[in-house]
Amino acid sequence: MPPTSTALSALAAKTTSASSTVLHWFRTDLRIHDNTALLLASKAAQSLTRGESRTNLACLFVVSPVEWRGHGCAPVKVDFWVRNVEALRDTLAERGIPLVVKMNDDKKGWKAVSEVVKEVCKELSVEELFYNVEYEVNEQRRDKMVTEAVAKLGVKVTPCHDQCVVEPGKVVTKEGKVYTVYTPFKNSWHRYVSENKAVLAVRDPPSSNNHKFSSTASSYIDSHSTIPSAPSLPAYSATPLFSQPSLTHLTFLRTLYPAGETAAQTRLSAFTASRIDAYHESRDLPTAPGTSSLSPYLALGVLSARQCVSAASAANGGRRDTGKQGAVVWIQELIWREFYRHVLAGFPHVCKNRAFKPQYEGVQWTESWSRDVVLPAFPVPSTTSTPPPPLPPAPPGTPNPLFTAWTQGRTGYPLVDAAMRYLLHTGWMHNRLRMIVSSFLVKDLLVDWRLGEAWFCANLIDHDLASNNGGWQWAAGTGTDAQPYFRIFNPSNQAEKFDKDGKFVRMWVKELEWVKDGVLLRGPWEAAAKGSVVVTKKKMEECGYPKPLVDHAQARLAAIAAFKLAVQGADGGGGDSDSGEEVVPKSKKRAAGASAGITGFLITKPKKQKK
Repeated sequence: MPPTSTALSALAAKTTSASSTVLHWFRTDLRIHDNTALLLASKAAQSLTRGESRTNLACLFVVSPVEWRGHGCAPVKVDFWVRNVEALRDTLAERGIPLVVKMNDDKKGWKAVSEVVKEVCKELSVEELFYNVEYEVNEQRRDKMVTEAVAKLGVKVTPCHDQCVVEPGKVVTKEGKVYTVYTPFKNSWHRYVSENKAVLAVRDPPSSNNHKFSSTASSYIDSHSTIPSAPSLPAYSATPLFSQPSLTHLTFLRTLYPAGETAAQTRLSAFTASRIDAYHESRDLPTAPGTSSLSPYLALGVLSARQCVSAASAANGGRRDTGKQGAVVWIQELIWREFYRHVLAGFPHVCKNRAFKPQYEGVQWTESWSRDVVLPAFPVPSTTSTPPPPLPPAPPGTPNPLFTAWTQGRTGYPLVDAAMRYLLHTGWMHNRLRMIVSSFLVKDLLVDWRLGEAWFCANLIDHDLASNNGGWQWAAGTGTDAQPYFRIFNPSNQAEKFDKDGKFVRMWVKELEWVKDGVLLRGPWEAAAKGSVVVTKKKMEECGYPKPLVDHAQARLAAIAAFKLAVQGADGGGGDSDSGEEVVPKSKKRAAGASAGITGFLITKPKKQKK
């Protein structure tokens, strides 16, 4: 149902009518505060009101399931998206600003969005259209088509850069090229912000409308203000069963991630007031409330990067790169987010399921991604209890069995499995865990990183293409400023560092609740094989926890060999283009099945840079 508000009712009672409209098109900028295009649209409406000519501000959101499905968006993200549009509509209504909600024709595809926007412009007598730029390839094409379509009506279009504090193209190398290494990008970013302080200025919200809409416009607005529920959308119902939350579970997820700017601002204030000082110490511990939990709000633009940097700077006495270490490190993580956006804008092929470094396209994977790949489908328990019950093993003959076991949290490596089950249950994953599970999939199982990227997209409430792709390619060694392919996480060592007492594993891997010793919990089957009197082979068989899919030491050698062969094949056999070192003995190049073919990622941790 359309919202009712005192402001909208009062607007209808005005004696003066607007003869034209300025339209703001919302996409991934679902907020009224600190919204560049929205503020400029509001100012344009005021400037066009002169004498007998009166102009109102109206807003538009296009529900486009075909676009969401094209990106493989998780149902939990679709639901979060819809809920935030509802909150936004109510917030706008308080200022007498209507939000028109139009459904794109799913059968016509994403290109039909231009027809939708053109119709709204015609019905509301729009003079100017404003929107904030999105940098993905299809979104760029869509916006070009929209601009061309509304130009036929005489509508002036103003795109604005708003996703980043520093827009892509403003921070470049001395040669005028896009940075592909994080540290010099970060340093240049800090210099640019210091020299151009206006980029951090938080924008005012839009002014309220002062005139009623014409009867024709009012009728159109009233008939296009209803927002469909997420489960009724094709992008939700067409998703495999594995990621469709039950109604009970959906209610649980909605309590974890409340919608709206107020909820986002409350989280930001709580984080900067009480937890940011210790962020650099606690951010890697999955059982500690050390992160901000703001990534879902950043992904949909319910919160802006400027607001986050400004709040962190305020908590650090106005400083960004000096002072309290927690605030400095958190701002650095926000700069990682900007770095990946600049990379995506400068190298759009990363949007097309291609490695940033082409020499790694030839890696022979044990299980490969393809455009028609079908992700595993299995029911997620409807319980909201923690830990959830384990999923049964995939039946024999299941495609991509290694990948499927990884998605289920049945790899035999407790911390990896706990993280994957955590993702299924909550729609989110701690950044350190994202790094661990991605490294395990690519380097231990030698499964194509694009399968992991797709799985994260299909399950994360905070999925962001630039950051997710950047994070996965960082872990795989195929991306810009990536971890070298021969640097491989040992999952047991990671557990020792970041879940030393096994608390997180026991919380999420129900079969191992009884193992109280953190050391034994890092490799229970290994402990059983060595004759542990606590973790015996019989107890392990009875509890049902799976044996490890691979031996890490052997898998590591196989991965290094496979990546090295791909590099040699790409450069004509000249050797390792990343390190210049011989890291694998020739006798081991095809060890452990290498010949067969063995990311807020919101934010990733920077590696040391060469000086």
